[in-house]
Amino acid sequence: TTLTKLENNDQIVLRYCTAEGETDITANPNGSRHHIAGICNRDRNVIGIMPHPERATSQIVGNFDGILFLQWLTQSW
Repeated sequence: TTLTKLENNDQIVLRYCTAEGETDITANPNGSRHHIAGICNRDRNVIGIMPHPERATSQIVGNFDGILFLQWLTQSW
């Protein structure tokens, strides 16, 4: 299956998890299979993510945790 191929090719780059890093149904807001939140292509130079961190980048909207994730992503990748 596609999920098996993604797992075997190490193409799952993000999973929904608790603050402790445990995958748990309570940390999976949309019921994503295998708690997958982000995948990449085989070359690992393109990713796609389900969460929308760009929606949480300003105190005006009540949250800015998304900017921390985006900064981490650009520095880590």
